[in-house]
Amino acid sequence: MTISAASTQNLQKPEQASQLPETFLSCYDIVNSDALRWGVRLYKVRRDGGEQTHAEQGDAKQTIWSLRKKHKELCRGYGFVVDLDEETIAVPSGWNLPGDVREGEYLVTFDSEFTTEPTNRRHRSIITGIIREGIKKHFKDNRSDALGDWWQDYDRFCQMPDYGNGSDIHFCRKFGAAAKTLVGDRWVIQPLISTATLDGRTFADYFRDGDVATLTEMIEAKQANRLDRRNRATAVRVLRDESTEFLTKAGVLELEEPNLLIGIA
Repeated sequence: MTISAASTQNLQKPEQASQLPETFLSCYDIVNSDALRWGVRLYKVRRDGGEQTHAEQGDAKQTIWSLRKKHKELCRGYGFVVDLDEETIAVPSGWNLPGDVREGEYLVTFDSEFTTEPTNRRHRSIITGIIREGIKKHFKDNRSDALGDWWQDYDRFCQMPDYGNGSDIHFCRKFGAAAKTLVGDRWVIQPLISTATLDGRTFADYFRDGDVATLTEMIEAKQANRLDRRNRATAVRVLRDESTEFLTKAGVLELEEPNLLIGIA
């Protein structure tokens, strides 16, 4: 697809007009939105023994990836796995995954096949998901000289922290992009910029200083009175940086048993 800068007219009241520029950048136009057509196949991924929840959509996607791994010869080219609801998954039409097959505790069945239409409202979530996966792949495969190296945080990508400044807290700019539709079926890409905050001390620092109790208190505070959609304690994530002077390698992990630190402290 091709994108170009799109300006949004100032809609403020006349007395406020002088406070803002006449036009400002809010998104990028996809000027050839007619090209947002992809052949897709829909599959239903249903778990045994009851209804599925929104929190289990990730499990449904992973089930499709596992099935694809077992049938690579049936899946041509680079692909995508887009979840549309708790049990419906979209994959490229070139992925001829078997239907009516069991994978783990899930039953996978073929649902339908069609080509996405950018003007069809029912296809918007599929197109948005495909664009999202394409943007993620672009970030993964390309380095920006202007932004430097980065680490992935779900659908966003964050600049590496500056360890040399000795700060107690590192603020890393976080970048992403989202496809949206405006009035008149106008497709755009909206840049998303926010901030990721990292502790300036590593786990090794806390252990070396004999201050694991403080680390434990921070983790407990993060989980206090907070539950996820499965009614479990919210996850605690850490940045694992294995970079060297020749290679940048950093990624986010989830602590499997954060309470183990209590005994150590």
